[in-house]
Amino acid sequence: MEISRGKFGIDQVDAFGPYRMPEPYWWYGLNEYGQNNHTPDGSEAAGWLERDCDELWINDVGRDLRKEYDAVLRLYAGYDETGVWMEFGLMKFKSKDDIPPEWGNPNPQMPRWVPTRYVEWTSWLAKNTCPINTILPRSCSWLARHSKCLFD
Repeated sequence: MEISRGKFGIDQVDAFGPYRMPEPYWWYGLNEYGQNNHTPDGSEAAGWLERDCDELWINDVGRDLRKEYDAVLRLYAGYDETGVWMEFGLMKFKSKDDIPPEWGNPNPQMPRWVPTRYVEWTSWLAKNTCPINTILPRSCSWLARHSKCLFD
């Protein structure tokens, strides 16, 4: 209600899960912005966290409940991508060539950095921790910024 200035509120929350995603974390985090080919096993990352999560949810409850709700919010254990990309990319290393192996792709034949949607690069490890196609905690500042626009 605070973001909408009292116009909208949540009077009920139904929680499901937790669910363990079927693919490695990087499968979901390296799937956009030219990052698809930065996987440790050489595959092209094509994960969609929402799709896989919903499939686990449907299997858990025995039917598709999504249409029974006005909104479905999927939360995952992760980090704020904006802060992580900056802190463990441009702020930590002078250049992408300065990223040490422990911060890079586990495959030594691959670059230790990956491109992002708004800065040229970050360390592979930083990007690996932030699945793109989710709302929270992808970029918590996004929620505040865009919710304000929606409710003005």
